[in-house]
Amino acid sequence: MRTTFLLFISCLLVFACSDDDGEIAPAYITTLAEIQTDGNGRPETLIPDAAGVRTITSSHKVLTPDSIYRVQVRALYDGEERAHLYQIANVVSPMPRAFSEDKRKYHPVELLSLWSSGRYINMRLALHTATEPHAFAFVEEGIDLLTDGTRRLRLHLYHDQGNNPEYYTRETYISCPIYHYGESSTPQEKLLTAGRDSIVFTVTTYKGEQTLRLLYQP
Repeated sequence: MRTTFLLFISCLLVFACSDDDGEIAPAYITTLAEIQTDGNGRPETLIPDAAGVRTITSSHKVLTPDSIYRVQVRALYDGEERAHLYQIANVVSPMPRAFSEDKRKYHPVELLSLWSSGRYINMRLALHTATEPHAFAFVEEGIDLLTDGTRRLRLHLYHDQGNNPEYYTRETYISCPIYHYGESSTPQEKLLTAGRDSIVFTVTTYKGEQTLRLLYQP
């Protein structure tokens, strides 16, 4: 079974291979995606959010074997379902979990955009920060059974800005995994049903709490 690699950091960490000297840069594609590694830890398969599965043809440093990474990539596609990756940046993507009330932190962020890409809810945030790291997680606040028979999952972005003064603004992407809520051996055991149930996602911003409702469609 493949495992999911979760990265609790506040910024994108880039590891890349460079273009050859003197080569004219082609038209790159930048996208959020998943990367699967093989049994030796080499990036093998790219699964972009907005395209089909592609085989990775470029070489990168060895990662954890048989794992899935949530990433932002800068890539060049060819006509044979292959991808040459020029940059790979890890994206924060911890699994939602329950927190006790006294452990929850909702320091404000600027929410620049929020959208669903099937397996994830994605956010582009602007952080008011200095040089120390921020901590992110996703608080699972419960699943409600509504009067029409559907279910509603409530999630809230956890954000601890630590001791950072707000000297400048930095943008970052984070992704909330939601696919596991629909995974089960039988339909009766699934927590959410695709196309029927919903997710209410709350982000604490400088203007107050912003709540968005999305159809569960992994």
